[in-house]
Amino acid sequence: MKRIKLYLDYHCYPMWIYDENDMLVANDLVEELKCDLEVADCLDEIQNIYDSLFEDNKICFKYKGFENQSERELLMNKISFVSQIIDSKLGELYRIVNQIKI
Repeated sequence: MKRIKLYLDYHCYPMWIYDENDMLVANDLVEELKCDLEVADCLDEIQNIYDSLFEDNKICFKYKGFENQSERELLMNKISFVSQIIDSKLGELYRIVNQIKI
């Protein structure tokens, strides 16, 4: 079965798509969700929040983290929400794996 992995990496899309042989196919939104603005917007927002947790300039690249616990909880809620939506829409076509840990 094909697999979707939800995973955060700096400046990478949070959806990783694998084929039946567990080979990485793409780091993008799966074709079946290309027209689903709710999922696409939510994943974009999650990635933007995650990227903002890093300082990245010509002098320094480092993780700076959340300003407070409520910001972290907000992100975790968004991740849980979108993961459930993806699973409900694609759970019969893909094995959905949420590997986002913050």
